[in-house]
Amino acid sequence: VLLEMSSAEYDPLLKPPADVRLYLYQRGALNNGWQSATPWASFQGTLTGLNFSETHPTNPGITASWNDGDFRIIDAPQALRFVDSSARTKGTRTQAVINIAGAGESEEAFVSERPKVESFEKKGPYQLEPIDADMTRFFTRESLEGDRLVYELFKHGDMRWIIPLDDLRAKDRVSIVATAEISHVGILPMGAYDSKGPRHPFIVRARFRLWRRPLFGT
Repeated sequence: VLLEMSSAEYDPLLKPPADVRLYLYQRGALNNGWQSATPWASFQGTLTGLNFSETHPTNPGITASWNDGDFRIIDAPQALRFVDSSARTKGTRTQAVINIAGAGESEEAFVSERPKVESFEKKGPYQLEPIDADMTRFFTRESLEGDRLVYELFKHGDMRWIIPLDDLRAKDRVSIVATAEISHVGILPMGAYDSKGPRHPFIVRARFRLWRRPLFGT
């Protein structure tokens, strides 16, 4: 499958080699956003090649003639379109080639940044317990008060997950929230990935994978 982008600003997201998931949606299914849509077909593969055409704004090269591509993905307004390979697209600045290995898992959920877990311990009151005089030499001076041993109690405080929720489909977000409620864990949305640079809504260089089951290991 050939990917033809009319913009060069997404080049950092297309560096080979890279794992690729190709999701196909029914026409019109994405009108309400990809987070609310379910693909009717999913494939997995690898991005194996990247090429800059002669119209590339910073590193002009030569348009690649990858004639063995069975299909093309073109950069249409607000979405990527999956078409046959019979016609070439004008104005392509960046080209990539994707080798599709087979069917993929449509229930995968990808995130752009590693989910984090935070827990807060709370210091409790001090307790004093008697200790034998011959045992005091094994403790620091701060641990003793007269002939008694000082205990400082710690209480496990609140725990929360920090997750880039904007990277997930709606049903994945619902599942994570439900799991958090059962586990008495709070959720804090991670800062938008977009703040780190441009991001096409259908090209995500996901570095970490979050599976629906289980959402988090123990």
